[in-house]
Amino acid sequence: MARGGRRRRILNEELLSGANLAVARPVGPSADEPAPRYGEQAGIEHHPQVSDFVPRRTRTVLLMLAAGIAAAAACQSLVRYAEPIAAAVPGLSAEALVQLADSVVAWLSAIGLLAAALLARLVYSLRKHRVDDLQGRYRVWKWVAWAAALGSLNAVADLQRLFAAALAGATGWSLTSSGAEWWLAPLGVAGAWLLARTSVELRECRTAWALTIAAGAWYAAAAVGALGGAAATLGAWNDALSRTAPLVGHAFTLAALMKFARYVVLDVQGLIDHSPRRLRRAKHQRPTGAPAAEEPAAAATVPMPTPKELRSAPTLPTPIPMEAAASTGASWDADDDEEQSQLDSYPRKPSKAERKRLRKQNRAA
Repeated sequence: MARGGRRRRILNEELLSGANLAVARPVGPSADEPAPRYGEQAGIEHHPQVSDFVPRRTRTVLLMLAAGIAAAAACQSLVRYAEPIAAAVPGLSAEALVQLADSVVAWLSAIGLLAAALLARLVYSLRKHRVDDLQGRYRVWKWVAWAAALGSLNAVADLQRLFAAALAGATGWSLTSSGAEWWLAPLGVAGAWLLARTSVELRECRTAWALTIAAGAWYAAAAVGALGGAAATLGAWNDALSRTAPLVGHAFTLAALMKFARYVVLDVQGLIDHSPRRLRRAKHQRPTGAPAAEEPAAAATVPMPTPKELRSAPTLPTPIPMEAAASTGASWDADDDEEQSQLDSYPRKPSKAERKRLRKQNRAA
């Protein structure tokens, strides 16, 4: 508290000294402006960007994953040994300890899924500007963000139990005592669809793809625990699958998204090396370096016109030989000159009939 007060006092002194200098040396209209309330470092250019919150080191991702697994193990141990702890500590009950463990698991799950939703939204905002994504695969990240946000809400509200109870009561049929199959079936279909769609994107980052597969395995284990399929094998530890296995799956999902978001940010900055893409060549295009002897064969395959097309084609005028055209042009020029000289000898301008008669006489001669 004392450190924060000292910092504000120093900033206030700097602002007052700047204001005194402005009053002592007024320059133009800036002398009438009030003194600023914040320093230069409070400007928007000094604020961190959203991509700055994406971890750049793999160590950070591994620490978060280890913390999630450790928290799930601690909560499950608290549930497993609730009765001995309640017997050793007066005033505590086993039910209160179990409720505490469930609350911590729900809180951590909500935080992890909400962070995953924000990372998926960041990936969507960057991936949609990729110029070679002609099929629009980037849209899947919007659905991942919505799914993670709804999962964060469900981690606290426990909506799946209400949904299962409502459908089991409406249909009068349930495969298990809790009716978990009513919410596991649609959730499994949606999860498989998202996994199939994101696999095309995540394969560019092998670490993120491996973490996603691990998260899917933990979610499958949680589904088995919710259905009670491992009760005979695990005994009392079967409750761990349905209670804390989803938290471990959320931790792996968050780690996968952190790793892939880091990959996308570095890819946007041009720090990821990619192999050059091969351009598709048209089928009719001759490959480079091929012999040119194939061209006459290709030209010979051009279809010939049918007789009907030949009859319907317009007839072209018969070309005149160059020698005949030259002689004819010369005679035409001589006749024109003679006719023009005769017309010039007329005392007046000849009429059209006289011109026609004179032209016929010249041709007959």
